[in-house]
Amino acid sequence: MTTTTANHDHGAQHIAFTDPDSTTVNTLPVLGWGAAGEGWPDLTPVVSTPEGPQPLPFDPARRFAYGPTADDATHNLQQRTAAPRVVGLDLSMAATGIAWADGTTYTATTRATGDRRLLAIVDEIARAIDGRNIDLVVIEDLPTHAKSAGITGMVHGAVRAWLIRHNAPYALVAPASLKKYAAGKGNCGKPEMAVAAYKRLGREPADDNQVDALWLRAMGLDRLGHPAVPMPATHRAVLDAVRWPAEATR
Repeated sequence: MTTTTANHDHGAQHIAFTDPDSTTVNTLPVLGWGAAGEGWPDLTPVVSTPEGPQPLPFDPARRFAYGPTADDATHNLQQRTAAPRVVGLDLSMAATGIAWADGTTYTATTRATGDRRLLAIVDEIARAIDGRNIDLVVIEDLPTHAKSAGITGMVHGAVRAWLIRHNAPYALVAPASLKKYAAGKGNCGKPEMAVAAYKRLGREPADDNQVDALWLRAMGLDRLGHPAVPMPATHRAVLDAVRWPAEATR
């Protein structure tokens, strides 16, 4: 069993979405939020329908975005539709930070014990990736001194095996490279990473796991030619140090 701590804009008043095999943008007022449903990364939007307020059914092929007005939601959807779909993962047995392709971040934990924790974590990763046409997954690599052993190494092995089996292209980013990209220093601390996320990305993720995942996603977007925000050349230089998969072409 897993629990999630999400970071999303529940003040949004409208949702814009396209149905599968259609480019028509639909907009609906968001009347409220229900419990997390099958497939939704966060709470389920409750929308206005001819039958009254109803939870919006989730479809992995549907692209969506929120906004304070219908026009804002449509604009946000157009921006997201044009950008590659990149997921960021900060893997840990205790608390895994995940940045979904739409920028939503959350922390996945589990009540499972022993090696069953690995299954729970892989299930969470699958929920963020499977069937969502993900272009790239970016993972924070293990520190050099921990590459051959350790609990986190077990998590990496389980997750990477799932990604390979499902043909999901992924890249590994060294911790120092992630820090340099985000804050300009390869030895910066967690608070500096969070401050950089606020100042540059305008985001305040709930915890350090989400901060790392958000920056990993930003690196992947930058590599694919769709930076989340303009970054200094000195920060971007670390992109060349990453071994990107063949699919991550610019």
